[in-house]
Amino acid sequence: MEIFLMYNICNLNLSLSSLAFLNIDQDNYYIDGEEISDYLRLEPHLQIEAYYNNVPKESVVSYSIKINNQQVTLSEMIHQCHIELFPKVNNYQCLLLSNSFSDRQPEIQALPRILEWSDIKPKNYFGISHLSSIASIESLEILELSLNEEEDGILLLGEQLIIEKNRYCEGYSPFADFAMGMHFSKGYGPIQVLQIGSYFTSDNELNSNNSEIIFSEIINQIIELVSQQHQLKRVIVQNLFSHMVYEEYDALYIRQINSTKDYQSGDVWYTFLELLSTEKLNKEEKILIISANRDLSTSFAILQFNELPIITSIKW
Repeated sequence: MEIFLMYNICNLNLSLSSLAFLNIDQDNYYIDGEEISDYLRLEPHLQIEAYYNNVPKESVVSYSIKINNQQVTLSEMIHQCHIELFPKVNNYQCLLLSNSFSDRQPEIQALPRILEWSDIKPKNYFGISHLSSIASIESLEILELSLNEEEDGILLLGEQLIIEKNRYCEGYSPFADFAMGMHFSKGYGPIQVLQIGSYFTSDNELNSNNSEIIFSEIINQIIELVSQQHQLKRVIVQNLFSHMVYEEYDALYIRQINSTKDYQSGDVWYTFLELLSTEKLNKEEKILIISANRDLSTSFAILQFNELPIITSIKW
């Protein structure tokens, strides 16, 4: 199979100082019954899902996440990660929030809620949608462009899929809900982001039968490209496929916890957190992270380890 790939790459001057990650326990998921407390807010989601799948609205299965018997929205999940970054971050100049699936309360999206709930009002704030998993890396360029030297910024990522069916696609790992907050600064820091890049495939015959082969080729070309400039200690790849084998990549780090799930825009960072907790990295060692969507739009970043960032793990 002949695959035509195109790429771009740019240098960054950004560093990760602290990170908070929220993981949801499966015991906190509940199937919505006939009497849903927020039915009026949820109904548009059910109608759209029924229309596009040509099924009765009553047949669409939706889920709630309940903590202490109270429904929580994506905004509340992201807010929890946001506040966990304080008091480590007492001031910042840019807030960037990315999510692709609609919140359970669609009339007010997560960004205005976070700004309302926060005591700190940054001079710049942006919301990003529809990048899906590659927002994990593509957002970094926007953040860097918004900051002056030694200024701070926060990147918030999260997804809550209220329609159960939207998690699944044959051959791919199911999507998992999550929220994540990351504190970056312009300049030198614990985890430096040296470069980011994107890969695009011109293959028009992409399908569930050949997507793993094409993705393997993309990974191979990215590693080959990056290795011309950097000696890689580890490679982290989006947990995109449920049974893909990467035997040819000696430096590849395979996530051990929740290895059957795809945490979307948080996935490569989730794996990176596990790497930091399980392996001792030396100063200035390089890690390549590769994020990808199911259509195989792919982004990558080269990270340099200088010291451990501050890490907060939250479980609901």
